[in-house]
Amino acid sequence: MVNTDTQPEKPLPAFRSDLRFITHGEIDGIWYALEEPQSGRFLRFGRMEYLVANALNGKRTLSEVEAAIARAQPGEEFRREQICSVVTWIASQGLVSTPGPTSVPGAMVNGSSSASPIVDPFFIKVPLIPGPMVERLARACSFLFSLPMAVVSALLVTIAIIMVLRQPGEVFRIGNNLFVEDAQLWWLLAWFVLKIVHELGHAVSASLVGSQIRSAGIHFLFFAPVPYVDMTDLWGIANRWHRILCSAAGILFEAVIAAIALIVALSVTNESVQYIAAAIATLGTLTTFAFNANPLMKFDGYFILSDLLGRPKLWNEAQVALLKLVKTIIWPWRSHPGRFTWLLAIYGLLCFFYRILMLFTLAWWAMNVWQGVGVLMVGWAAYNWVIFPLLRRFRMARLQAKDPVEVAKYRREVVLGLATTVAGTAVLFSLPSPIHRAVPGIISFREPLVLRNDASGFLTEVLARDNQLIRSGDLIARLHNSNLAFELRLKQVQLQSAIERKRVLLARGELANSQAEQANVKSLEEQIVQLQARIQGLEIRATRDGTLVSPELRNALGQYFELGQPMGMIIDPTSLEVKGSTSQKDCPALLKAVGTNIQLTSSSGLVGSAYLEKVSTRGEDQLDEQALAAVHGGPLPVELVAQPDGSSALKLPQPRFAIHARIDPASSAMWVPGQIVKVSIPSERMTIGQLLHRWLSQWWDQFNRANSAT
Repeated sequence: MVNTDTQPEKPLPAFRSDLRFITHGEIDGIWYALEEPQSGRFLRFGRMEYLVANALNGKRTLSEVEAAIARAQPGEEFRREQICSVVTWIASQGLVSTPGPTSVPGAMVNGSSSASPIVDPFFIKVPLIPGPMVERLARACSFLFSLPMAVVSALLVTIAIIMVLRQPGEVFRIGNNLFVEDAQLWWLLAWFVLKIVHELGHAVSASLVGSQIRSAGIHFLFFAPVPYVDMTDLWGIANRWHRILCSAAGILFEAVIAAIALIVALSVTNESVQYIAAAIATLGTLTTFAFNANPLMKFDGYFILSDLLGRPKLWNEAQVALLKLVKTIIWPWRSHPGRFTWLLAIYGLLCFFYRILMLFTLAWWAMNVWQGVGVLMVGWAAYNWVIFPLLRRFRMARLQAKDPVEVAKYRREVVLGLATTVAGTAVLFSLPSPIHRAVPGIISFREPLVLRNDASGFLTEVLARDNQLIRSGDLIARLHNSNLAFELRLKQVQLQSAIERKRVLLARGELANSQAEQANVKSLEEQIVQLQARIQGLEIRATRDGTLVSPELRNALGQYFELGQPMGMIIDPTSLEVKGSTSQKDCPALLKAVGTNIQLTSSSGLVGSAYLEKVSTRGEDQLDEQALAAVHGGPLPVELVAQPDGSSALKLPQPRFAIHARIDPASSAMWVPGQIVKVSIPSERMTIGQLLHRWLSQWWDQFNRANSAT
């Protein structure tokens, strides 16, 4: 803060003369983009910051600056504390040209700071291509923003949506096949293709609106390589619709590429092409809207929203509003400056929680993937993001001259605020958690009949379609085995020969030899019956009424099937169940609930119920439902264990107990087989504190197991 005691005021530092302001008109008024030539960065100034900066000439004191602002803006009244805060911020950004005698502590001179942040290991930018080269490439691709291309793009997106609506089952099947082991290179390839297209959209749009491109390269975000195009100079474009176009261009390009990839995935049969196309389509839709288009993070979606609302400092205003709300709750007896509206405060709260969620998720990922090195990296990031700024702020605060009366008042308010915070936290953690304890489960068909062949052979004919209603005895498919047919004919010839030999021996009176030949005849007859049964087993017939589920059968024509190999299922679509897995801690509560209805919740928020029939009392370290394993996209952590025969199997770190619940046929239409759900534990509520303690304990156990395994 600027010194406001009774001592004679000293002149404030001068605003640097090499800085350039660019005026922007918006819905909410006028704002200014400040370009700093030395670093190439842009800063956004509001009306008040602009007035204060113009009043700083190196000769005026605080009172004279205040008077100059009042003359320049007679219709508005600015408090002295606000002006002091702006002067301190301008100095902290290195925007003053001469040190001079000033009461602004910690001010930076000529762009240098007394303390600069250390290198952030989670955000490393590596420029690779100079800006002029990127601009030439962007101008060569400018036809992508023509009207014909817009029509073609809209048509492609429409076709993709229609194909998804017409083939939801195929989309679900392809999606299930995405999360397999050793697919990292496929996903990395899809990621690179998509992000290069995304940045190309930014570059082309920037060249069209006349914005300079500084460079292009690789940005390592949490060690994940992400292509980038530096469009910092976009803030120099006064037309906000041009800025919105540039911000949205990457998302639009990704959407078109995702639509093309989806069309390819649903049209080809080659598994490799289908996989990479499905991966691109998934990343181009889910991750794009979760990150790039998300207005809660300072990516494309945020800048689009900021320009649409005409609030260039939307993020800062939201944080100020949230801080004012928190201070008002903690210190309701005190006046808190700052712009406040409920919408801004709610937006700031959502941004805060989403940012915390992402940071904890990425930190958890780093510690689990990189183990001990990940812990060091997270500690480094925590120091750079939290501890270092707090230490710098504390260091600046100690340099400020403070009134002892104000210091005592401040300490009393801090004590009262901490006491209120501790009491409120204790009450909050004692309240019942709104979240039910739950265990993972998967929707599956109840008692499906698996179709198996009774003899090995080549699939030559498929007479039934997938999802077709069939009756008991209907012929579904036919296999062919020429070896069995040849062996049958051979045995039949041998049987005729044996019968003739028996007759000759009887005619000669060789009774003993004829009896031996009779035994040979019976053996051959039994072998022929067995061969006929095996040949008959080459016909796959339904043994009960139901719906045939065999999506891959028609594509397997000409394929060789071993004896007993599954070829499909016959199911009752209205007969579904939930197969779940529970830990030993939750098993007793579920055992008490056997014979009652339990709640099911899908990842999309769909809520239903099921009748709990059985809970196993014996734990198993083998996972029956592979879709629940984390390596296949499920929620349960597993370990890959080598088997004696050289193969590998998935093993649970701790034994778990199987649960079975029947879904009412009347509500079966709302569920999809293969869908992962949460099975709530009835009558088992925990306080928020207990729930948090449970989550932390589980995370710590998993972390210790991962470290001990290495």
